[in-house]
Amino acid sequence: MPGGISGPGKQDTDGGAVPERGAGEDAAGGGGKSFVGLMGEDDSGTWVESQNVDGLEILVKDDLRLWPDRLWVNDRGFDRQGNFVYGNQRDVPYKMRRVTAGGPLEWTLGARHRTEKTYAERMSAIGVTPGQRLGPPVRIAAPAGTGGTGGGGGG
Repeated sequence: MPGGISGPGKQDTDGGAVPERGAGEDAAGGGGKSFVGLMGEDDSGTWVESQNVDGLEILVKDDLRLWPDRLWVNDRGFDRQGNFVYGNQRDVPYKMRRVTAGGPLEWTLGARHRTEKTYAERMSAIGVTPGQRLGPPVRIAAPAGTGGTGGGGGG
């Protein structure tokens, strides 16, 4: 079984209790009641086929906690041997705050909240040309020993 899995009674680095399913109180000062969601009927996660590696199955374990002004997500993935595939190895959630009108990131809310010049300047600052499209993910064969087919052409 993969290590580092969240469960009731564990603490994140801010001292907040790792979520239990349903509504909960914020032990880390996040602003009152929150919704808590955990993946899997018994919080054990769910198996999915990798979108990038043919034949590789990944155990996806997601915990989320939602308040009116923030979202914490702790997502992790493991292969059949329990090896870590993606996510936060420290078992600490990504902590995001809501973007609001009038705030410093208002321009990200859509065209009504920015000029084309502002959008172009902000996107250029991170190396993206407005209108630039990213290509589809590249599919590769599963590495030896991961349980994948290695065929590269299945689906």
